[in-house]
Amino acid sequence: MDNEHRDFYNNLFDETGVSNDGYHRGLFYLLGLLPDTRRHIKDLYDAKADEIRIGGLNKAWQTGGSIRVTRLAFNLFGGFNGFDGKKQMEPVSLYTPYELLDPSLCEYCLEACRLRFEYLPELERQTVVEDRVEDEWEQ
Repeated sequence: MDNEHRDFYNNLFDETGVSNDGYHRGLFYLLGLLPDTRRHIKDLYDAKADEIRIGGLNKAWQTGGSIRVTRLAFNLFGGFNGFDGKKQMEPVSLYTPYELLDPSLCEYCLEACRLRFEYLPELERQTVVEDRVEDEWEQ
C-alpha cells in the first residue's frame, strides 16, 4: 500500500524470526496494512508464542476497516471464524467474504489471499498453455 506498510511487513519477519510461509505472509501483510493495526500489533499477534491474539478483536481502537482486516488476517492465518475453542465469540457470518472484504481495501485483501495460498497467476497461465498444447497432440 505504501512505504510504511512495506517496511512494517519486512521488519516483522526480521523481528519475530518466524518462517516466511504463506500463513505468516498473509497475516503480516494484512496486519501491516493500516496504521491502526500496525500501531497495535501487540494486541493482535503474540510473536513469542507465534499466535494471534483473539482479544484484539474487541479493542476500543478497532474501526470498521481495521476489524475487517483483522478478521481476514486471523482467518487466513489459522482458519479463525469467531470460535475460540470453547465458545463462539462472534457470529460465523462475520467471516464470509461479504463481511470480510472492505471495498476500499479489496485489492490488498486479495493480495493477502495470494500470499497466503502462494498463488502465482503466471504459473496458472503457463499451466493452461501447457494443457492446450497437450490437448492438441492428443487430437
